[in-house]
Amino acid sequence: MESNSSVNLIQSTALKELPKFTSDPQQKVTQFIDGVERFGTFTKLNESLLHTIATIELGGAAFNWYDNNKETLRSCRELKQHLRERFKPSLSTAKTQLK
Repeated sequence: MESNSSVNLIQSTALKELPKFTSDPQQKVTQFIDGVERFGTFTKLNESLLHTIATIELGGAAFNWYDNNKETLRSCRELKQHLRERFKPSLSTAKTQLK
């Protein structure tokens, strides 16, 4: 059985690997959400703590959007759903990225 310090080290290392999501055009919201979900699976954190981690990892325009809407984004499920809706790439952006 692993000690708490080993588990904490693993969780800390995994958290460092989770990039901030700022909504920069080069970033994909689906990759951010997938990373949050992998982190949750790996660390076995409950949904409340995972929601907190996800919001900590928002920056720039994405954080401003969250800050303006946080009253309606109280669960991790709601946050992920609304992130996908708000920051999904437009068709023109997707075509540009494919070039």
